Amino acid sequence: MTGTTYLSSIQDSINSAQSWQQAEAALYCLKAVARPVKNHVTNTAYQHAAQTSELLMALFTDLCSPQGRAAAYLSSPYTCATAASLIGAYAPWFDVTPAAPLEGALRLLLHALGFPYSWHAAAGAFKALCMRCASRLSSAPLLQGLASVADGAIAPVPQAGQVAAYVPMPLEDRQAVVEGLARVATLLPVQDVLDNALNLQQPHLARTQSIITHGSTTAARGGAAAKQLLQ
Repeated sequence: MTGTTYLSSIQDSINSAQSWQQAEAALYCLKAVARPVKNHVTNTAYQHAAQTSELLMALFTDLCSPQGRAAAYLSSPYTCATAASLIGAYAPWFDVTPAAPLEGALRLLLHALGFPYSWHAAAGAFKALCMRCASRLSSAPLLQGLASVADGAIAPVPQAGQVAAYVPMPLEDRQAVVEGLARVATLLPVQDVLDNALNLQQPHLARTQSIITHGSTTAARGGAAAKQLLQ
């Protein structure tokens, strides 16, 4: 049920999918067997461990590439949510597989943060990958690139002279993304840690400053955002 034949059938289903529903169903089938498949890959005594890992590599490379067959259906928030939860379920495999498409997976998760339906799954998976794979992400330019995209969803900086807008994403999910980025920052070279820690805080500070600056007009123009910042 969870062997190489099963994974090959999932791959065939993705390649032949004609709708987002079919693509999502295939991704869900892969997620459903995450635990036994991960055990197979890490069990050196399992005779098909190498072949199983190769099939996972092919499946995730396709999913995490903009040119991939599965990626063609990520405009659907439902497929996005399933893809995000799938990546989160296989975070341990990304951790022990140096060649896994880690940056592509993170880009997919940042894309999924753009859909309310997939917020929770994407935020949780983003944190899981950052926590487990932080040592492979410990580059200041890479961290800055991830943070700049994430900020648009979790802490959009207000325009000059404007009060911060309310962010509809739940606090729990926003915290998960920030915690993931913070984990990566802690493993940067010493000389980069302080600057990048400040950069991670900057959007949140800018939002707070906009509330303070607008003072008496906050209730009329940004009351919801002000309340949110106090959570």
